[in-house]
Amino acid sequence: MNRLESKMISYQNREIPETLDEILKPSHSALIIHELLHDFVSPDGVFDKTGMRIDISKTLPPSVSLLKAARRNDVKVIYVRFTTLADLSNLNDPMLVKTYERNNGLDHVVQPVVEGSWGWENIPEVAPLPNESIVKKLRVDCFLQTNLDLILRSNGIKSFVILGVGAERGIVPTVAHGMNLGYFGVVPEDCINATSPSFYHTAKRFIGRYATLAASEKIINIWDA
Repeated sequence: MNRLESKMISYQNREIPETLDEILKPSHSALIIHELLHDFVSPDGVFDKTGMRIDISKTLPPSVSLLKAARRNDVKVIYVRFTTLADLSNLNDPMLVKTYERNNGLDHVVQPVVEGSWGWENIPEVAPLPNESIVKKLRVDCFLQTNLDLILRSNGIKSFVILGVGAERGIVPTVAHGMNLGYFGVVPEDCINATSPSFYHTAKRFIGRYATLAASEKIINIWDA
């Protein structure tokens, strides 16, 4: 559909986007790069050293293409990084119990994505530009006690596309929270990874309850129209 052709739902004196073309207009869309960080996906990252590295070999190329499309169409790009404080003071008791169970104790545990470390940085293929926002989150939900909602509203954003790793851990609660806040969420299913491949299809089912699943190529075509 031509971008100039509008199909909206009229309800109580407001016009609501109905088609993906309307939802993803570049002027009110953002792209969220979710946790494509060295410690999760790179050789020699913490997850690699513990046998948990997430394989993004198939999802990285379309993710890079989607990022390039966002930038050339002036879609706001926002990076969200899970952040661990060096003294673990951001971890609550249930989180510490899980850490204890994984490591048979808390002494000498190497924590992933410690703020300021190499492992906390985005991989170079999707590294942020100087004018792109970085949001630090201390919980899996990108909206919980972060400035993400403030950034989106301050820039007139109605819809966000989110890609990256942690589909079942971070992306599911983020699109659910985003819908509760009034945002349209769109998730490119070829640009997301679960922490384990066995969780991927379950994550997609939950994502589909709160957001629209679409191929990255379709999103790119809408932005480039």
